[in-house]
Amino acid sequence: MTTPRLDRPAPPRVRRFLRATDDRRDCAYLVTLYAAAGAPPLARLADGALAPLPAGLVAAETWLRLPLVHPHISLDAWVLVPDHLHGIVWIEDPRGAPLAAVVMRYKEESARRIQAFFGPDAPPVWGAGHCDRALRSLAQVASAREWVRDGPRRWAARARGEGV
Repeated sequence: MTTPRLDRPAPPRVRRFLRATDDRRDCAYLVTLYAAAGAPPLARLADGALAPLPAGLVAAETWLRLPLVHPHISLDAWVLVPDHLHGIVWIEDPRGAPLAAVVMRYKEESARRIQAFFGPDAPPVWGAGHCDRALRSLAQVASAREWVRDGPRRWAARARGEGV
């Protein structure tokens, strides 16, 4: 069993919650949310596979409930690794909340639930902002799905010190 290092600095390309000009159109987005430094890991590497930990189970359940809170979105492929979540989100109705509002609501709800599980002294769960990329064609969506599904293998290779 390998314990992930979560004390690395946030990546420099983290977007703050600024609304992009096209985040309300019928489009898919590849979204990445990074855990805060010192946050409980979301998953662990065991026997070459990633297994969700309690924080990851709560994060996954909250992620799957997003379309109930925001009926104008649907979820596609997604994956949890120890220090971040990748997911594809479809914005289906331009009159709904923008992507940044959906992500912010997810982070607030999942953090509240994870911190309730770990107690009042729990560290922050999510880092500031998020990364997203608009997927403007079905080929880009297919490529992003493959990339998301390959996340655990890339994480395991990185944990073993292999170049990915």
